[in-house]
Amino acid sequence: MKIVVTGGAGFIGSEVVRQIITQTEHDVLVIDALSYAGNLHSLSDVALHPRYRFSHTSVCDRQAIHALLTDFQPQIIMHLAAESHVDRSISGPDNFIESNIIGTFQLLEATRTYYQQLSPIKQAAFRFHHISTDEVFGDLAQSDGYFTEETPYAPSSPYSASKAASDHLVVPISYRLLSLIAQIIMGLINFRKNSFPLLFSMPYRVNPYRFMDRESRSVIGYMLRIMRGRYFASHLKGTSVKLIILAGIMNSAILMLFTQFADC
Repeated sequence: MKIVVTGGAGFIGSEVVRQIITQTEHDVLVIDALSYAGNLHSLSDVALHPRYRFSHTSVCDRQAIHALLTDFQPQIIMHLAAESHVDRSISGPDNFIESNIIGTFQLLEATRTYYQQLSPIKQAAFRFHHISTDEVFGDLAQSDGYFTEETPYAPSSPYSASKAASDHLVVPISYRLLSLIAQIIMGLINFRKNSFPLLFSMPYRVNPYRFMDRESRSVIGYMLRIMRGRYFASHLKGTSVKLIILAGIMNSAILMLFTQFADC
């Protein structure tokens, strides 16, 4: 099977790619614009693998994406490419609108053109997996328990609003217009258990925070500030609850969805 992973050089995407290469026999094409959120260092351990390919391409480039799909001929697209820093979205939401909304639209349009050129048998086997976030549901108070599939959308930042908009593009374009099977996966905040040692294992002059996701940076930053007796900023007076999951568990669930339910 051939799988395209957009945003595959990011924190979550690179974990997905490593698991696909090491735990399956599938071929992977990573498509990543290598913005601040992506770095090829996170894929260095699979970079020379014969089943791995990389393209430095933005999902906003519809023609380039279509050319890559036509050449690679994937059966599955896993869309993880996104701007995902809440504070950054508040201070400068433009990139979030461009990447998360316009980028998803352009990817869907490139996918639509590619899909329509497939044979009926290949169309029936094709899947589009859109990786979203639980932040589209808004803020979780301590008394609310957990988000569920029935929780209404209530985004509370430009980031979560842009992801909610991209979710709402997937259903009408993929299912209503094409009748292809698309899944929207609502992920929790991801944290990697070996994030903290990166502070001590990166080469000289390399900023270790570039290789961590925003929650890893936040947790480590809070820990260091508390240890030094310093104050730190907290949204919503500290009453908001964040649900966190290890990246490996999250990505194992993603792999299970597209392997065990490929024939659904």
